[in-house]
Amino acid sequence: MTKKKVVVSWSGGKDAALSLKLILENPLYEVVCLLTTLYEETQASSVHFIPKSILKKQADALEIPIHFVMLTQNDLTDYNSNMQKTIVFFQKQGVTAFVFGDLNVEEVLPYRKVLFDPLGMELIFPLGGLTSENVMKLFFNSELETVIIVTNESVLPCSYVGKKLTKNLIDTLSPSCDVCGENGEYHTLITGGSIFKKSFSIEIAAIKKHTQQIRLSDFSLKKFTYCYAEYK
Repeated sequence: MTKKKVVVSWSGGKDAALSLKLILENPLYEVVCLLTTLYEETQASSVHFIPKSILKKQADALEIPIHFVMLTQNDLTDYNSNMQKTIVFFQKQGVTAFVFGDLNVEEVLPYRKVLFDPLGMELIFPLGGLTSENVMKLFFNSELETVIIVTNESVLPCSYVGKKLTKNLIDTLSPSCDVCGENGEYHTLITGGSIFKKSFSIEIAAIKKHTQQIRLSDFSLKKFTYCYAEYK
């Protein structure tokens, strides 16, 4: 049986890692590469603020190649054109599908389809349709290890940055906070688990704050202040 070649969207966090794990366990698929968007100015991922060096460290430990799409930090107008070039690049390598860790597929599907449908590329959402609670159950059963590296200051204080994501920690979240951080309350960095072929270490040197405009699902821009990890 010929496996379907896929590229996995890689944020470096728990949803991407859980999606990757499910795809790796599925005999229908062959993971060709990970895909991450980076800001040219900072050489770090958008929203998660993960440096390129750490993303490469994760990919090396996974023994899966990683491809970076470069964006201008304060102007996302180049996102569509750069992504379309990337899709064509992988299409020439026999890739027929892209994998995303989105839960609320209905919100992102119209936007994703604009980019991928014209090139006949299939979209796969391993976590699509699941509730945040069910995703967290899957995550804790997966034995993946992760730490919180970003919090939305209006929802979670900076003191959560650097803490390991556990069932006990989830119980401390306020009722207004989605347990999966689905509304941007927090973001994570995967640090270990069975999907990794080699171990690696991450050290947080400091916690800083950053105010950033984020494009919402309705394409409007809104400012958020984040507490985020800076690494050694």
